[in-house]
Amino acid sequence: MLTLKKLKYTAAAVAMCGVLGLSTDAQAQTAASTATVTVQNAVTLNVTSNINWGTIVAFAQTGIGAAASSIVDSAGAQGAIVSGVAPAGRIIIVSPVGLANTSIDITNGAPSANINVTVTNVVDPINGASVFTLQNFTYDDIVDVAVEAPVVVATPFAIPLDIAGTNTIAFGAQIATQLGVTYTDTVHAGSFDVVFAY
Repeated sequence: MLTLKKLKYTAAAVAMCGVLGLSTDAQAQTAASTATVTVQNAVTLNVTSNINWGTIVAFAQTGIGAAASSIVDSAGAQGAIVSGVAPAGRIIIVSPVGLANTSIDITNGAPSANINVTVTNVVDPINGASVFTLQNFTYDDIVDVAVEAPVVVATPFAIPLDIAGTNTIAFGAQIATQLGVTYTDTVHAGSFDVVFAY
């Protein structure tokens, strides 16, 4: 049985809840929120040029003769040529037309992040039994590396992306004659893969 004093306290409590805007019916309400994230591990790659040594004269070394070689540097310029006389191999430039590096634009990357680069799956320039060795890769990138740096095939190295998530990387390499090969007058085609991964 409620006394008058208890009724006064109850009425006062209800009145106070009304003043404070508090519910007196003890009902709970729930607001739900979604939680999402978008993954973009891939970057956009665009090969703007492929390495090319132009047109050359090539004769293979015989016996104990040294190989001949020709470098295209990462800027796309003609580098050192090693050429001798028989039994050494010989390489002579006929025309520099087509001389180029391999250049790859990287876009849509993570701003200011590092990305790992790996040169792999090297295939020597070949046409039938006429083949050169493709070796001694170098690279340069416009964000970080001011001069050429060597590349170890199948070994990752890191380059940075700029604040827009972009960079351009260029590759040079060397071709060398192989012992006893008879070089034929035709295009010799090889390849290599460049793998990019965070």
